Amino acid sequence: MGVPKFASWLRNKYPAIVTKNCPSSVHGLYIDLNGIIHPCCHNDSDTAIALLPEEEKLECICSELELLVQTVQPKEVMYIAVDGVAPRAKMNQQRARRYMGRAAPAQTGEVASTYMPNKSGMAIVEEVVREFTSTEMAQANDDLDEVRQTLLEDPLYSGALYNEGEEEAGDALNDGDGVNSFCVRSTDDDYESTHENRYVESNQVVDDVFGHRGEVIVDDPTAFEFDSNCISPGTDFMAKVSDAVLNMLNEKMSGNDPTWTRLCVIFSGSNTPGEGEHKIIDFLRTQSSLAQFGGKANHVIVGLDADLIFLALSLHITQVFILRDTTRNPYKRRAVARQQQRERRSRRKRNFIDDTCIISLNPSYIDEEESDGVIGVPVCESSENSSSDTDNESPIESREAHVTTVPNTGFEYFDISVVGGSLISEVSALCDIKKFTPATESAFDKKTLVSSAGYYFFGQPNHIEDGTLPSSTECGSPKGRRSKRVSKKAEAERSWKNFRPCSSPANSKIIDDIIVLSILLGNDFLPHAPSAFSGESALDNLLELYVSEVLPYGFLTKGPHEINLPQLQRLFEAYAKIEAVKFRRFLLFKSTNKENSNSGAEFRKGSNNDNVTVADVAVALHSTIDDRWRDTYLKSTGLSNSVQEACEKYVEGVCFVWRYYTTTTTDSDWSWYYPFYHAPPVIDLAIYLKEANIKRMPLPVVKSTPPDTLVQLLSILPPTSHALLPMVLGEVMVRSPQQAELESTFPLQWNVDYHDSNVVHLATVMLPFADMDVLQQVVDAAWPQLTEEERWRTQKLDFHLVITSNKTSFVPKGDLRKLSDALDTILRRVPSREGVEIRQLYDVPLERYRPRTYSCTVEVPRLSYGADGQVIKRQRRHRHSGQLKGNGEGVIEGKKSNSRVTVVNKGPCFATFLLFLACASVFTAVVLLPCSLASFMQVLSINICAILISFVLGISVHDPSSGCGMSRNNIRQTFVDWLCTECLSLNFSSRTRCFVCRAPFDNRRCLAVFSCTQSADQSLYDPDHSPHIEAVKLQI
Repeated sequence: MGVPKFASWLRNKYPAIVTKNCPSSVHGLYIDLNGIIHPCCHNDSDTAIALLPEEEKLECICSELELLVQTVQPKEVMYIAVDGVAPRAKMNQQRARRYMGRAAPAQTGEVASTYMPNKSGMAIVEEVVREFTSTEMAQANDDLDEVRQTLLEDPLYSGALYNEGEEEAGDALNDGDGVNSFCVRSTDDDYESTHENRYVESNQVVDDVFGHRGEVIVDDPTAFEFDSNCISPGTDFMAKVSDAVLNMLNEKMSGNDPTWTRLCVIFSGSNTPGEGEHKIIDFLRTQSSLAQFGGKANHVIVGLDADLIFLALSLHITQVFILRDTTRNPYKRRAVARQQQRERRSRRKRNFIDDTCIISLNPSYIDEEESDGVIGVPVCESSENSSSDTDNESPIESREAHVTTVPNTGFEYFDISVVGGSLISEVSALCDIKKFTPATESAFDKKTLVSSAGYYFFGQPNHIEDGTLPSSTECGSPKGRRSKRVSKKAEAERSWKNFRPCSSPANSKIIDDIIVLSILLGNDFLPHAPSAFSGESALDNLLELYVSEVLPYGFLTKGPHEINLPQLQRLFEAYAKIEAVKFRRFLLFKSTNKENSNSGAEFRKGSNNDNVTVADVAVALHSTIDDRWRDTYLKSTGLSNSVQEACEKYVEGVCFVWRYYTTTTTDSDWSWYYPFYHAPPVIDLAIYLKEANIKRMPLPVVKSTPPDTLVQLLSILPPTSHALLPMVLGEVMVRSPQQAELESTFPLQWNVDYHDSNVVHLATVMLPFADMDVLQQVVDAAWPQLTEEERWRTQKLDFHLVITSNKTSFVPKGDLRKLSDALDTILRRVPSREGVEIRQLYDVPLERYRPRTYSCTVEVPRLSYGADGQVIKRQRRHRHSGQLKGNGEGVIEGKKSNSRVTVVNKGPCFATFLLFLACASVFTAVVLLPCSLASFMQVLSINICAILISFVLGISVHDPSSGCGMSRNNIRQTFVDWLCTECLSLNFSSRTRCFVCRAPFDNRRCLAVFSCTQSADQSLYDPDHSPHIEAVKLQI
């Protein structure tokens, strides 16, 4: 999951949320394994990664897990989650990415031909395999293994294949002490036995990441072809990943390293439905009600998806960090380490006898040069406990029997507590600027203030009903000890008009509302609103509207996993103004720069309708100019005849995403999806909610049954990846054009909308939606023909595996059972270890727990002020280190901040200086009247120049406010203008009055509008998408 450019926007807006230091006393480490699998298996910028042998990819995955444990040092629990079957809304996005990975531009007028598999590659192998029986294939595999073993014993062959490549990791890796021993290979894998990867090492190291490998010898290019689509639930590759990780965990948990033996490891494989990050959040949400879990220590979540930030915020628990490593290349560290080991080995071989004598006399001897390690890679050190298998090895080789990992110090950690506090503080500062006051008495009724988990904020004792935080005296005093004499002033302060949501115990609902606002930015389930781009500071505009138009009437969310639809209507009505201004400004820009515009919408040339003036755009909402861009947008996106349905489904989508963020996987809707490619205009969404009877709108029916694993594979994989499926289903994908009901499910040509970006993963892929009912019928018909191996690989599980040792103290909350006999088939390739116990953990329903209360006094640049009234300025970062200048916290050194201080001494205003200038000139003229005219003009000129100089110096010293004096927390390369709500004209911040209707600027009435400094040269606000739509075809 992800929101494009959101993480970058967040870190630029609040630099204090990022730290380079790993949190201390980490309770749990939670890893989304798919974020590790992908960089270990393929890389778009380095194709050499995909050419690596499968065993080395599995080894790299296990090494990265070991690196994370050594870096974070969890004390109690480690949760490893692999992506399972996803909801239908997510499957559409997975389908688009996998098809685009095999797409090529289609020629004009070209008709897609019937797909035929490449006869020079895997298809030939499959056809040959079909001609043999299972007995003949088993005999062939035995013969190949025997030949392979004979070749390995040959020094001429093994010297090139094995010694140079695998010896560098030490013989201990093959004896169970290294990572390679964890990567168990299936004995019945025909593909591996048929296509054995072979390579040789070269003595010359090149600049490439894989330069240490040397030249790759390729007899058949198709033998090295790696299909990254195999990283999908239900494939043979993902089964091998699970086996490799489980074997590594078993080995580590049965050892003597306390870093591993103290942990309670929970592994959720690809057979368990749900996305990896959602499984992690489900576990944290379920366990957070435990007193010994929540708040005990820090929790570190590993993942790069921007949606993970929203999921972590929805937990409302303390001390949560997100570990991000956007520049990690797991093979680069290994390349450097192997080159160092190769150089040390060559030196040791030259002086083998001398080193042997030294070590035999002094076993603790270690060369300082040999003990140097590389951050984040396995390094070798001496070990007293040598296995019996290495007794005959030389002392040099036995020293490499124990492999450890040096922690990585290059990771970044997002502090979710600081993220939440910064957002609350900014909303609080905007409330002060807007002079926030609740609109109605029922806006913040304590009966309606319920968290997403069902917790009633004001149903607990010691909570003040006016929304302010209780003082220490009131919290510690028993009920009834408060004074009965309450003054009228105190009663007035307790009035509903003085409710302050940002400082109330229920301020976590503001975070929930911000998550709902972010849904309009787009995600993996819904397209973004037509004018809402995260890189254009769209969330800044939404926060401005939220404080001005929505929050005075209450929160956006209500009850468990529900959205307040009347409040959502107010949000759409307010944002419709911003949307109209964005599109109007583009039309005005296109009209005035028609001869230089290359990205504008192509309207009728030569017509008077092409000309747009300022008077045309400075009109009220729902005018003719709005119909112009709206009709163009609907026609180019294909929504002209289905606006009503699109609005209905989009509102359902907002509710679906909010429920998906705040509930568990078992309670999610697995069948819902948005059946369009673009979002309807917000102005239409506001009209839809206004005309619909919100109180009588039926709640959507939640289908809580995950789809079949094979159905998911058929729906997300292109026909070019048919080899990843069982043979009978792969033939269905290949022959799909001959079947009318499957022609749209497996298309050979489709359109892509590059309106938002020329980058493929940011473009809108207009693929036909898969027919899940027909695919389910295909799977049911093919089920009897599947092998036992294929059946257990694709079966769905409703539990997670819990791996503990006899030294583990943490016991997870939930339905914990002993391992059933039915799992013998699944864990058949995972040997049991002494002292290691594997159990099954079933999910349990959520319990109510109290959400945390966020701080509302975090310093926000340009919105917070020091105790002396000095504004907190944004501090710049060093170009290379990324650290903040000064004390690194964005706070003025030696001064305490107070966000409630809003009165700032900005010096005399411009009118005061003009008045002073006029008075000084008149006074000078009166004094010098008796003198001669020449003398008078000279003295007057000198005085005027002096006054002008003092005027300029006064400006620079006192920093008086210029223009309207509007100040917002905008990041670099972002303009902040103000919108006149009378005529919807956009004004520069230097203006105090609207340049069209001359209405004065008012902080409460006027809205701050954020826009990127480069947006005028982009086509983001072009309502016509047709010039950006291109046809692509499946690359055969």
